Amino acid sequence: MLNYFSLVVGFIIPFLVILLCYAGILRTLLRNNNSANKQRYTRNKAIRMIVVVMLAFLVSFMPYHIQRTLHLHFKNRKTAKCEEIIYMQKSVVITLCLAAANSCFDPMLYFFIWKRTSTSTNNHPKGFWKHQCNSQRPPCSPKLSACGGE
Repeated sequence: MLNYFSLVVGFIIPFLVILLCYAGILRTLLRNNNSANKQRYTRNKAIRMIVVVMLAFLVSFMPYHIQRTLHLHFKNRKTAKCEEIIYMQKSVVITLCLAAANSCFDPMLYFFIWKRTSTSTNNHPKGFWKHQCNSQRPPCSPKLSACGGE
């Protein structure tokens, strides 16, 4: 019983929440179809990002939750051999590492998609900070590392 509760609370509900939120964002993005090229480019970039993040979530978490559920069912079998149990335990550890790696995947995906789709230095995070420091504000302090020490 606890196995199914964990599956529902640990995977199905978070996945459905993320899916519903991104579906709302996609609906809003796709609603305004008569937009300028720059807006269309930005909208397509956001849509690509949503698809990639959803795929990363599925690839990271689904194998662990499926494997954990199978492992717990398998463990309750009376005819399970020791080698089979060890194999199942190892597979749960491997898929758990994949699930934990998702916390690294999302920031890397955001960075690489941001960097790949940037067309100017002002779209890059470093260019962003330089732009912020040079725009109608007092000069940056030399101590601020975000301003590149200017």
